[in-house]
Parts: sequence; structure tokens; C-alpha cells
Amino acid sequence: MMRSFDYAVESVLAGKIDGSRLRREDVPQVRPWGERWCEHVSKAFLDGYLATVIPGGLVPSDRAEVDLLLDIHLLEKALYEIGYELNNRPDWVTIPLRGVLRVLTRHGAKR
Repeated sequence: MMRSFDYAVESVLAGKIDGSRLRREDVPQVRPWGERWCEHVSKAFLDGYLATVIPGGLVPSDRAEVDLLLDIHLLEKALYEIGYELNNRPDWVTIPLRGVLRVLTRHGAKR
């Protein structure tokens, strides 16, 4: 689901949605708002999900462990998407590439 939020933002910014009225020259100013929206809805989704599954023991109760597992999953999914996009929609490949860079940047900043 979280990768879908990323696709929603990036597909609009990249002009991949029919009927989008976003001008190319406005993308640099709009991108930070799209990224913030993606962060906000991803956090809201994840918080709601974790509130349900942590008490049931479906995921670790340690948030650092959950965050690491989530980043591994997001990275794995984005890498899969790169292959998919290269085979089916090569002009969309920047969307999963940005997802990979986001996860790697987040972990590079922690070291």
C-alpha cells in the first residue's frame, strides 16, 4: 500500500496521469508538497495498521525492528517494480528508482 502512495504522487508529478493539469515548470515547486503528502498518508496508514497487528503479535513490538523490516520490504518491492517497469512501462522506471533512493538515503543518513 505504501508503494501505491508513492506511485500516486510520482505518477502525477511525472505527467503519467491523463488529464493532469500540472505544468512541467511547476513540478519543482509541487514535488515537496507531494512528498510531504506521501509521508503523511504513509505514516497514518502504518500507524493504524500497527495499532491493529502489534497487539496480536503479528509483527515485532519494537518499533525500530518494525521500521527495519518495513524498509527491507519497501526496498524489495521497489526493486521488483524496477524490473516490471523496464519490461512494461520503461518511461515509469523513475518512480521505483526514487523509492529505492529514498530508502537508501534514509539508511545512509543514520550511519
